[in-house]
This record gives sequence, C-alpha cells and structure tokens, in this order.
Amino acid sequence: MEEHRAAYCVMSGANLPCVLRVTTDFAYVRMHGPDHQHLYAGSHPDADLAWWAERTREWSLAGHDVYVYFNNDGNAHAVRNARILRTLLGESALPAGPNVRPP
Repeated sequence: MEEHRAAYCVMSGANLPCVLRVTTDFAYVRMHGPDHQHLYAGSHPDADLAWWAERTREWSLAGHDVYVYFNNDGNAHAVRNARILRTLLGESALPAGPNVRPP
C-alpha cells in the first residue's frame, strides 16, 4: 500500500480488528460504534474518544493529515461523538444545523 500511496483504513468498532497503520500522507479512521450487537450503533465512551484524540495528535505531529469518519448513526451518536472528539482536540465544535439537536 505504501508503494502505491494507497490509504489503509483504520477501523474502530466492536468485534472488528483495529490496526493502527498509516500508509500515506494521511490517516483515515472509520468509527463504526462500540455496540457488540449492531455494527453501526452505540455511542463511544469519552475515555475511548480521548484515546483516539491522542492517536490523532500523534499522527498529526508525525506530519499526517487525519480524517476521522463516524458512522455510528443511530440516535445521532455519530454527530455527538464527532463533536466530543473535536473538543478533545481543542477545535470548536461545528454549529448545530436546523435538523440537528445538541447532545
């Protein structure tokens, strides 16, 4: 993958292997949700998000852009979890749109 500058997708989710690997100039992480019964469900605990914030900082300090995609869509967990991660990284959260309720 490195030879072709193809990005490896780091996965985070219950029952999924999580290999921390960056193969190009950016890291790509898909947060599938921690629910052991449903792949795209559940809200990530703050402690887990803090751990991912540290990984994000490490990759960034190593010169990588970092993209984290939350798709634990049930009950708007993805939106809340993304906002918490942004806060942990010291970035302001995105404003809520008309169809998004704050946590």
